[in-house]
Amino acid sequence: MDDADLRIIEKLIDDPRESVRTLAKMCRLGRQKLYSRQKKLEETAAIWGYTTVVNPLKFGGRLYIVLGKLKELTKESAKKLEYLHKRINWKELGIRIIGVYYTMGEYDWMLVYEANNLESAKKSHDFIKQNYDDIFSEEVKMLEVILPLIHQGKPNPRDGELEKLASPSIEQRNILVEEKKLVAKFPFGRK
Repeated sequence: MDDADLRIIEKLIDDPRESVRTLAKMCRLGRQKLYSRQKKLEETAAIWGYTTVVNPLKFGGRLYIVLGKLKELTKESAKKLEYLHKRINWKELGIRIIGVYYTMGEYDWMLVYEANNLESAKKSHDFIKQNYDDIFSEEVKMLEVILPLIHQGKPNPRDGELEKLASPSIEQRNILVEEKKLVAKFPFGRK
């Protein structure tokens, strides 16, 4: 992989819908050269595919993360984990898998998925607990994503959303306390 391949990948990450002509121009390559390089990147699995990034919150869905700590990574547990994310019909459980990761750190395995509702999310979590507890050393944990700041490499287009969730500063709290004291001392509108 060379600099031209990296430029192609970078531009495709920015916008995979870009035309071959525009992409070739941005990467300083001819259209045929770009096309053949892109195909080679796909064939060698440097590029896995192309996707649309959707905000699940707009469709009544939520993002969830399930974390698991493996007892040990054996061939059997690896096969079982691969079966879990490749063969199970997750749509029947009401979820869409976003990503599955083997990790290093406090947890070894992470599943990121979108669910239509909390009930579907809990069903899938319970399904994993019931059918895969033999490969995890402790109960798998489920987290709900409150606000995706960057989702599938794309930043949340709505600036200031996290600020809305922030608790008031100490200064703002003190002002609110003083206002409440004043209202209690001088209740306007009461006779």
